[in-house]
Amino acid sequence: EVMDSLHDDARQRFLGGMAEIQLDCDWTPTTRERYFQFLKAMKKQNPDKTISCTVRLHQFRDQEKTGIPPVDRGTLMCYNMASPKNPGVTDAIFDPKLVQGYLKNGDYPLPLEAGLPLFSWGVLFHENEFKGLASGLSAGAIQSNPLFEAGPNGLYRFTADTVFSEIYMRRGDLVRIDQASPDELAALVERLAQIKAVKNISFFDWNPSNIRTYHVDDLYKKFQAAR
Repeated sequence: EVMDSLHDDARQRFLGGMAEIQLDCDWTPTTRERYFQFLKAMKKQNPDKTISCTVRLHQFRDQEKTGIPPVDRGTLMCYNMASPKNPGVTDAIFDPKLVQGYLKNGDYPLPLEAGLPLFSWGVLFHENEFKGLASGLSAGAIQSNPLFEAGPNGLYRFTADTVFSEIYMRRGDLVRIDQASPDELAALVERLAQIKAVKNISFFDWNPSNIRTYHVDDLYKKFQAAR
């Protein structure tokens, strides 16, 4: 009983200090009704909390079909644009031309915070078959590693059989690096600043190395100056 009481007390203190609840769902025209009912129920059960949800780029572009979620605000996810498993994809995390196409409609009837990608991964392929992800692998790290050499179409090739990121890779297997460059994010920030609904920007993920690499302070200042 004492442990149950402590657990309940900790839970209440946690919930009491929480100002916002954010829901994440890649809803579609066929699932939106059920999801939107769920969002309304969350607001009814938590009238003192800000209720927000993620908004994917296709939901921003196709808002007439996908609908506008009944929340206080949204987080526009400007990353993860394709399946990393597809060997025909140039960059699954960030494709600047694709982003510009998604944003061409220009506005949204909810206040938005735009999330920008500060992360990277290496996508491993054997004979054009997806083998796995090497989280955190960047172009800079791979270019200075003798285990890799330049391959076709901007990919990198393994120079020896090895276990890499707990995956057995053979000599000649390929790695694609998915990541946005600082210049690409700077261009995106200027575009986002032109969208009235976008009130702020945020970054994923937030760690000291990525903050330095992507010059986050400069990106934020650029966004504020362009508004």
